[in-house]
Amino acid sequence: MPTAMELLSFENPYRLADEQNILEMLQVATEIDHTFTYAERNSEFCFEPNDPTLKGRSIVFADIGPLITVTERYNGIDQSREEWIKTDWNQFLWAIRGKCTFVGCFNNLQNNMLF
Repeated sequence: MPTAMELLSFENPYRLADEQNILEMLQVATEIDHTFTYAERNSEFCFEPNDPTLKGRSIVFADIGPLITVTERYNGIDQSREEWIKTDWNQFLWAIRGKCTFVGCFNNLQNNMLF
C-alpha cells in the first residue's frame, strides 16, 4: 500500500463528479439493474440493486483525491469499507460491475443458506 506522501504525488486521473463520468456510471447501473443516486450532502455515489430480495443494500463510492472509498451498506449501516487507488477509468467501471454483482450474489447465497 502506498504511503500518504506517495498518494499525494499521484496524478488524479479522473473525478467521479465529472459529467461524462456520471453518465457512464448511470449506464453501468442500467446494465446491472441498479438504481444510481448522488448524495450532494456527503458527495457519495450510490448503487442500489433493484432486486426486492436485496432491499436495503447499497454500494457507495466517494471520491477522495487519488482514492475512491467503497462502502457496502445495509439499511444505512456501514458493513465494510475499502479504498481503491484511482488508475484507469474503464477499469473502475468494471470494478463497479464486479463489486455490485459480487455483493448481490453473496447476499443471495447467504439468504438461501438461512432456510
